[in-house]
Amino acid sequence: MKGAFATVASGSPTVVGSFDYPATGGWGNNALVPMRNADGSLATVSLSGQQTVRYNASNGDYDFLLFTPAIAGKNVLSKDDTIVPTSANSPGAEGVAKVIDGDTKTKYLNFDKLNTGFTVTPKSGASVVTAISLTTANDAPPRDPATWTVLGSNNGTDYEVIATGPLAAHPARFRTETLAFSNTKAYTSYRVLFPTVVDAGAANSMQIAEVALIGTASGGGGGDAPRFTGIKANADGTITITWTGGGTLQSATALSGPWTDVAGATSPLTVPANQAAQFARIRK
Repeated sequence: MKGAFATVASGSPTVVGSFDYPATGGWGNNALVPMRNADGSLATVSLSGQQTVRYNASNGDYDFLLFTPAIAGKNVLSKDDTIVPTSANSPGAEGVAKVIDGDTKTKYLNFDKLNTGFTVTPKSGASVVTAISLTTANDAPPRDPATWTVLGSNNGTDYEVIATGPLAAHPARFRTETLAFSNTKAYTSYRVLFPTVVDAGAANSMQIAEVALIGTASGGGGGDAPRFTGIKANADGTITITWTGGGTLQSATALSGPWTDVAGATSPLTVPANQAAQFARIRK
């Protein structure tokens, strides 16, 4: 199946993504096909109110269009990033660079089979990732990862676990699944590991077509994003405010501002009982 999806305004279509998927093998063999941008990343579309959409099929057919809420952010990885495999035990044409090349028809295969993966340093800098997107390769479902782990580092040496989870086995090939997780800390390097595969007895390796880490740029060198951790009313009428992740505390008498830096403020900060009521925020 191959085609393009567009939104239509005043009779003029604007293409926002395309679909490209090999034949599933016959009637009744259906598959969910993700919409992608020209660079291979997952595409999104903004819809509101009453709006016209159009799907033009170059070949193949489809039964329905499925819209799901988009996860905030974008893929922080690119084909130009520095990437290192857990080992070099891969065929020459299926090395680790294929896992972030934006082409679902290529793949990364590693004969170590268990605890395989890679370490990557995005050239875009530090980011806060909150989801991983995995696309299965062209054949051999037993080789698909069954579990995954994402770790982060800000010195390229010490890595800490950000998230880990299972990946449901599925016979469909080139199938993309995006898994969200909670994280507020920025990192400059990431390690993605696949501890197990679907069927270790039948598989001779681990293989994966594409991996994307979905997140937002932090604009700094990594670390915790600024956030309030506590506001406590003390017995003497004072208020103690605590926060983490650095940043600059600001105050304002109205939510709309103007906002002013609180000079010399560090966490914890105790506000006097006789101070007028104010709003507070942390600016990174």
